[in-house]
Amino acid sequence: MTQLHVMTFANNAAMGADVPDDLVHNVDEYLGEGLYSRRLTDKILSAFNQAYATGEFEVADILRQALSHAVDNTDSVGGERRRHPALSQAELWVRYVNARNAYKTASDPLSGAAPETVETALNRMKEAYRRWSAA
Repeated sequence: MTQLHVMTFANNAAMGADVPDDLVHNVDEYLGEGLYSRRLTDKILSAFNQAYATGEFEVADILRQALSHAVDNTDSVGGERRRHPALSQAELWVRYVNARNAYKTASDPLSGAAPETVETALNRMKEAYRRWSAA
């Protein structure tokens, strides 16, 4: 749902149209913005995740540097962000994507990988994902 659609729903709600209250009060969730999406570090982390996952490693490196800079300077802009573990989440994401890529390579029928190798790669990917999603 686009921001325009949400604004339209909010305007309709103000005019008495039947719009769910949670839509009006939790617009961020309807826009795909999670709990951690309002801070600069969260937005940089999200962009880093996308860049790394899609193989844009040079862009990911620039974003990783920007993320580090933003985290290092939180004292001068706010303080609340210090508790958000953006750098460790970025590292966990890298581990997951690397494990995913290793599994994709191993499970490719042309790779000739033994079933045990594919199973090991799958288990490593699952564990890396579990660690990232629990962070």
